[in-house]
Amino acid sequence: CAQLDEANRAWQQYHQTQVQDFRCKLRDYFSLNENISLDYAAEHIIEQISKEREAFNGKYEALEKVKENLELESTTNLETIKDSYVNAIEELNQELVVTKSRCEQLDAEKQRLSDELERRTTEFDRDRSRQNVGKFL
Repeated sequence: CAQLDEANRAWQQYHQTQVQDFRCKLRDYFSLNENISLDYAAEHIIEQISKEREAFNGKYEALEKVKENLELESTTNLETIKDSYVNAIEELNQELVVTKSRCEQLDAEKQRLSDELERRTTEFDRDRSRQNVGKFL
């Protein structure tokens, strides 16, 4: 019976040491006094985990909404930029068409002036030749 009592005391001492170690570890997270049972500590831990999970889920949902809003805003901005580029390209194409048309008009005018100069030069040379022939006769 003495051995049984000694084994029982050793077990109680071991158990007491384990409980004290457990309480020491928990003190960093919430206050416990020596009279609080392990069941209460477990309930308190579960309650704390539940609160933190709720807070985390709330933050997660808020972040998801922010992410969705940013994605929507990003898509809207992308569409706006795309439309802006399309409009700018269309305006530049219109300017290019106008410039090309003006170039074609200037080329035609240049050709007309060149032809006119050629015609007048030919007439001038012919008139001069006639005058020179008339002087020699």
